[in-house]
Amino acid sequence: MAAFWAGVWPDGMHDGRLRRLVLVGAAMSGVSGLAALGVRWASADVALTSAVSRDAGASALLELAVLALLVGVTVDPPEHPGSDRSRLAAAAATFALAATVAGQSAATSDDGSVATWLLLTVHLAATATWVGGFVALVVLVLPRRQPADFDDQVLAFLPISYAALGLLALSGALHGLVVMGGLEGGGTAYGWWLMAKVGLVAAMVVAGLGARSYALDVAFRRSVAPAPASTTTTVRQLATVLVIEVATAAVVLVVTAVLVAVAP
Repeated sequence: MAAFWAGVWPDGMHDGRLRRLVLVGAAMSGVSGLAALGVRWASADVALTSAVSRDAGASALLELAVLALLVGVTVDPPEHPGSDRSRLAAAAATFALAATVAGQSAATSDDGSVATWLLLTVHLAATATWVGGFVALVVLVLPRRQPADFDDQVLAFLPISYAALGLLALSGALHGLVVMGGLEGGGTAYGWWLMAKVGLVAAMVVAGLGARSYALDVAFRRSVAPAPASTTTTVRQLATVLVIEVATAAVVLVVTAVLVAVAP
């Protein structure tokens, strides 16, 4: 949501549904982050300080701090959320959250190099921007049947989504090769699950062509006549595409969790 505000619609900070989405997401992130530390501690059957490394603990605390800051801004949004300073702060929050989560992963893996951390940070930030943007559009499109309420957001988000997709694919492929130890690791369980994830992401790209067609149609009609109304059928099709995107993204996240578990 912070990435969506930064790149597309900063005034969305005053939309009650989007703000509630931020609060729910921040709560889920904070609880799951603390639970992960607890699970690691319980499975190790040792003292907490021994089960959790200093780097992983510091990353978890930083994540909670950024989440608390984001919650504070959401509860009491700035008067001028469209300013460049607010956009920069929202983008920084997205990158900071990705960096702290990547830091926890790198600190608890065999390869905790800076390059691995950076790749994972870019990958997570791109994923948050791409998937989170589609979630935001679903929230905007489903209850509103007047295209004027969301046409601008669809037009603005799609170029950002393709840029995020490119970063996601490149960083994900490089990170996967690092974890597998090269192409020879493609026959492992990790390699097979990685291919499944790639296939699902490809399906999301194909599904996203419907949203792209909608945006191109809006742009074309606006070039002919200023902001003409779209048909209800077209809006329904867009809503269906967005729901498919988000549902597939949920499956991708599940497969990603499996990837973490089977990583060599």
